[in-house]
Amino acid sequence: MIREVVFKSFSRKLSKMLEDFIEVNELKAELIKLEKPAYSLKNALKELKCSFSEFISVKLFLDSIQEPFLIIFLASDKLDETKAKKLVNVKFFLEASPNEALEITGYEEGLIPPVSVYGIKTIMDKKIEGKEFVFSPAGKENLFLKISPKEIIESNEGMIVAEIVK
Repeated sequence: MIREVVFKSFSRKLSKMLEDFIEVNELKAELIKLEKPAYSLKNALKELKCSFSEFISVKLFLDSIQEPFLIIFLASDKLDETKAKKLVNVKFFLEASPNEALEITGYEEGLIPPVSVYGIKTIMDKKIEGKEFVFSPAGKENLFLKISPKEIIESNEGMIVAEIVK
C-alpha cells in the first residue's frame, strides 16, 4: 500500500513537471488526460482518435559505455539499429531496462515524453519532422501529449534529426 501511495505521488509530480515545462517554454503542446488508463497502444489510439502514423515511440537506450540516449520514431515504424549505431558511433546498444528508464529519465518505460527529459542525447527520425503534430506518452497510462515536431526539436538541445527507421 505504501509503495502505491508513493508511486501515485511521484506520478503526480511527473505530470506536473511536464505541465510546467510546457507552460514555462510557452509551448502550444497539449496534455490530454483520458478517463481511464490506456493499457495498450490500440486503446490509446482509439481514445485519442489518432492513427498509428501519428503516434511516436520514445525509447531509452544505453550505448556500449552505458551512456543513455533517447530515440524518437513513429510507432508504425521499426528502428534500424545499424543506422542508429552509426549516429551514436557505437558497435552495440541495448534498450534500457524498466528500472534504468525510471532512474535515468524519471519516467516509466513506455511512458517517456519527447520533451522534459534533461541531459540526454536525443535522436528523432526525419519522418516525424514533416508532421503537423504527433501524439506521445506523457508519463502516466492515462496522459498523452499532442505536440508539433518543431516544438520537440526546439525543446531538446542538440537534438539529431536523421533517418533511423527501416
